[in-house]
Amino acid sequence: MTTIDHRNRPPVPEPRSWPGRLVASAARLATLFCLLAAAAFLAHYGLCRWDFFQITSTSIENCRLTSKEELLYRSGIDIHTNLLALDPKLVQDRLLENPWLEAVVIRKDWPNRLVITVTERKPEALVNSGNSLFYIDASGTAFAPANSGVVGLDYPVISGQVRAGADGASSASFEAALELLAAAGQGNSILPKQNISEIHLTGNGEMILILQDRPFPIFMGSCDDIRSKYYRLVKVLKNLYKSQEFSQVAYIVMDYMNKNVLVGKAESS
Repeated sequence: MTTIDHRNRPPVPEPRSWPGRLVASAARLATLFCLLAAAAFLAHYGLCRWDFFQITSTSIENCRLTSKEELLYRSGIDIHTNLLALDPKLVQDRLLENPWLEAVVIRKDWPNRLVITVTERKPEALVNSGNSLFYIDASGTAFAPANSGVVGLDYPVISGQVRAGADGASSASFEAALELLAAAGQGNSILPKQNISEIHLTGNGEMILILQDRPFPIFMGSCDDIRSKYYRLVKVLKNLYKSQEFSQVAYIVMDYMNKNVLVGKAESS
């Protein structure tokens, strides 16, 4: 008969409580997460330096007023740039420093091609701000000086009181000038936008229009309901062309005595 000495038996560990088991499981999960994160970081770090994703072709689309070479240089992209490591927002911000660009879309064409699509600002007129000329778009935003050399100066000039207040907010007369240009830009053959030389905005909120083919003043009056005044002026000019009296005109007043039109003619010598 075998006798068992219970005094030399190792102690039986007490079962761990559920909070302890939860803490242990959480610690194991945290360790696993850290290992996976470290592995992912090292993998991404290596891929960002792998020649397989090195950019070999950069396409810049919709460039008409801007230079592809200048935009590529501004983007900072070269033959050493890795497509995976590229930050599209950083490239976009760099390109938008060019005042002629309104929007930029960056697309990665895997594995090693980058496509950049730009939207350029379209100049609608020139604004005379102090002693400087600036291009403005259809919204009235002055975006580039006229001496930038991108396009010529063959645009209508808005002069006079083009802004109201030190905050740079557009005046009502400036908005009316933009509306007049929008109406003239619809392709009317009698008074197209190309035949508008200058729109002068006076200090009392009135507008004076100067044409290209014969620079006599057209006093448009107040800037309210300017689109209707434009179409009335088109009818007046059409009749003057038709009657062959256009060359004799010295000035036109569009709201003479209760919205009548007065056509002043030069005295014959």
